[in-house]
Amino acid sequence: MTRGEKSEKHLEAGALRVQQACTCGAQPRERSDPAVVRCVAHASEYCRSTSIHGLRYVGDVQRPAAERLLWLFLFAISLALCSNLIRRVWLKWEETPVIVTLAETTTPVWDVPFPAVTICSETKTQRELFNYTDAYYHQANLTQDERKKFYDLSLVCDESEEGLLDFGENLTDRKTVEFLRQVAPDMDETIYFYAWRNQYSYDPSEIFRPQMTEDGLCFTFNMLDPEDIYSKEVASLMRRNDGNEDLKRRPSDWNAELGFKNGSGLVTHPVRSLGPGPINGLHVVMGVYSRNIDYICKGPIQGFKVLLHSPGEVPQTSLQFLRVPLGQDVMVAVHPHMLNTSDELRTYAPSRRQCYFPYERRLRYFRTYTQRNCELECLSNLTLHRCSCVSLHMPRTEDTPICALGSSDCMMKSAMELVERKVLMELHSDDADTDSGSNDCDCLPSCTDLSFDAEISQADLDTEAYFQAQKINFAETVGYRMSSLNVYFKDNQFIPSRRSELYGVTDFIANCGGLLGLFMGFSVLSLVEVFYFFSIRIGFTQMLRRSTQQRAAAAL
Repeated sequence: MTRGEKSEKHLEAGALRVQQACTCGAQPRERSDPAVVRCVAHASEYCRSTSIHGLRYVGDVQRPAAERLLWLFLFAISLALCSNLIRRVWLKWEETPVIVTLAETTTPVWDVPFPAVTICSETKTQRELFNYTDAYYHQANLTQDERKKFYDLSLVCDESEEGLLDFGENLTDRKTVEFLRQVAPDMDETIYFYAWRNQYSYDPSEIFRPQMTEDGLCFTFNMLDPEDIYSKEVASLMRRNDGNEDLKRRPSDWNAELGFKNGSGLVTHPVRSLGPGPINGLHVVMGVYSRNIDYICKGPIQGFKVLLHSPGEVPQTSLQFLRVPLGQDVMVAVHPHMLNTSDELRTYAPSRRQCYFPYERRLRYFRTYTQRNCELECLSNLTLHRCSCVSLHMPRTEDTPICALGSSDCMMKSAMELVERKVLMELHSDDADTDSGSNDCDCLPSCTDLSFDAEISQADLDTEAYFQAQKINFAETVGYRMSSLNVYFKDNQFIPSRRSELYGVTDFIANCGGLLGLFMGFSVLSLVEVFYFFSIRIGFTQMLRRSTQQRAAAAL
């Protein structure tokens, strides 16, 4: 008998012993399938050689069947526990892969732009141009032109709707926006003087721009030009809507994702502060003539609304504002809040990281994606769908109708519907409207976001007594009631937040490897062993068997 024949008979004998052990002592059939015998032999050899805990006792044919069953049961329990824990790690990685933490280093305030400051006076008209109170009490006697102006002005008034005889037409035209700009107090009247970084001026048009909002005509400092905020088809329309069509465009040196351009100096657009404190901030003295104050239009609270927002966002007085009452000096200490996203999260789907990079979400009306711009566009689309028009401050195209006072109820319902649907979506409710005009806006936060928190303090401002003490004759300001506003950074530096991976691929593999090693002694080489024994080893054994058979046949 040759050496090959002896090796083959030894392998078959071992396989029969393993098969007998796996059947808990039962006698094998007299004629076993040679292929099954060889597979059982390989399995027995794998159990004796593997580094995985417990299997060597299961494959040891010299141990009692009860002992082998015990080890098989313990191996199954350990595998089940390990699989359950790995499933939990997977769910945590799948559902909460992102964590928001503070950055490792601080950021100086000159690395971010100074907030855009939008000032809206509660006084909406110059009475010599249009007396809203008189029109309110003589609605029945108004001419058709006076009635239209009265309804147009009622769009930006708060306290007048209950006393209106009717709400007029549902749609208006571009003349409404022009009328609201014409009758509003001039910029020179609203902003008496200002100081930026301790440089005083009596010409507010140098740094302020008119801005049409849902609260009427306002004046904004440090906001990007329409060409840098709106898309190409909307920018020129919104510039004309705000009354800035004759103003020269100012190129932007900043965007939300990349920050200021390399090499930009101290003079930039949008501007940046060089440090903390009022000396490095904005100081504005505002005012209004008592004769123009209209309590029927805006109610008992008079003064100014002030909004602090990112230069790349459109001001929305319906969402947030600070009040600056008449005869008050208000100090606003600003603290920037910036949230960045690590590059490792770019490969994640937006729904997993819960934010959009600028290139991932394109808006129709806006050039740059932000959550507030997205929500404003969504509100504009929903209002157009529900009311067949949009509000005068909303982004739109040339052929989009503008809502008149008769559509105010529809506009309000659209805004409330959008808020309710957003909450329902967050609550995973099936009650959210899903028709063609009310789809989910999917306005996730932007991955690089800049906002501003404010601390406010105020004191009485007695300008009349001050002028008398200074022996200054301000006869032209008789009846001119002033307020003062100071906006500045509170600290020289701040700590931004950072959105990063909670569980990366390396962390997930490390957690799974630790559990497999703890419960089963499993490693990467253990996986290689499985592949080796049940592929390469079987192939080599088969080749050896065929070679032995060929040599035996040749010997005969």
